[in-house]
Amino acid sequence: LLEEMVRFQQQRSREGELSLAQIAQGKYLFKALEERADTHELKNLAKSYRRHLEHELAVKLQQG
Repeated sequence: LLEEMVRFQQQRSREGELSLAQIAQGKYLFKALEERADTHELKNLAKSYRRHLEHELAVKLQQG
């Protein structure tokens, strides 16, 4: 999962903006990582990023 998280971040850096499908994929990925994290720090990082994606999704949906 950690490798997937890094790959997701690299994809985001290359493309600059995520599609709705990518945001949904990221939310799923970071939720899974949050639930399986072996350290408190990694759990908090995954949770924070998942919440950021939820906010980004809400903004995109508001904009239409």
